[in-house]
Amino acid sequence: MGVSPPGRRHSTAITPFISASRTTWPIDVTRGVALLDRSVMMGFYQSEYFERLCPFYEAARGRRDFTRVVARAKVREAEFAAPVG
Repeated sequence: MGVSPPGRRHSTAITPFISASRTTWPIDVTRGVALLDRSVMMGFYQSEYFERLCPFYEAARGRRDFTRVVARAKVREAEFAAPVG
């Protein structure tokens, strides 16, 4: 599973993720994907959880916009995990 940076940025980034998962996701998949994308851009990028584990994203799996968000999360995970120097 991916790693998100510690600290305030992480706690701020998780807010749209929670909104996507609990509030709008079952009602509006397009809005949920947009909120998830915002969360990834803000620093919360748990791609395996998004892609396979979270039941809230079942309706979005296979959609192009969701696939792009997961791909972006994977890139961010790799960047974060890459050795420095």
